[in-house]
Amino acid sequence: MKLKSNYLLLFLPLFLLTINCKDKENEADILPNATETGARTGGAIINGKTWVAKKKKNYIPGMNNDYSVKGDSTFIQLRLENVSDNSNLMIKVGFLNSEVNNTHILNGSMSKERNFAMYYNSDNAFSTVANDAEYTGKIKFTKFDFYNLTLSGTFEFKAVSLSGSGQVIDVKEGRFDQKFYE
Repeated sequence: MKLKSNYLLLFLPLFLLTINCKDKENEADILPNATETGARTGGAIINGKTWVAKKKKNYIPGMNNDYSVKGDSTFIQLRLENVSDNSNLMIKVGFLNSEVNNTHILNGSMSKERNFAMYYNSDNAFSTVANDAEYTGKIKFTKFDFYNLTLSGTFEFKAVSLSGSGQVIDVKEGRFDQKFYE
């Protein structure tokens, strides 16, 4: 009986440690909740894999989010970064101020600098393509708070490699809850 107790005391801590490590690994595979508080979160499913914006020391994953208003139009740049794998998602969109809560089509390219989406990492860059119905997307702003400088919403897009390789990515279930100018 004493031998069984010793084995139990030896393996119980190892078992608990294993369970704890497994839970922490799975946290990285979960998209952030779709919130509207300026929580500085973002993520998407890219080609079937979870991608989450992650920060490093003294860095906020909403850096380079900005907007400008020109006349009756608003222009937004949203940038989410995952520093652990050196990848980024960027969306630029312009719209009439009265259309802030509408769904906006991402059917441009970086050269047009408006209404486009990009994903890039250390190996490749992908973008929506102007005048190509296959490589487009959409973004919906669920909250745009000019006073508190917060922006929340959802997005999805399909993009092709800028290298000419023909490689395609599919970005689904995208969400963000960001602050501007941080």
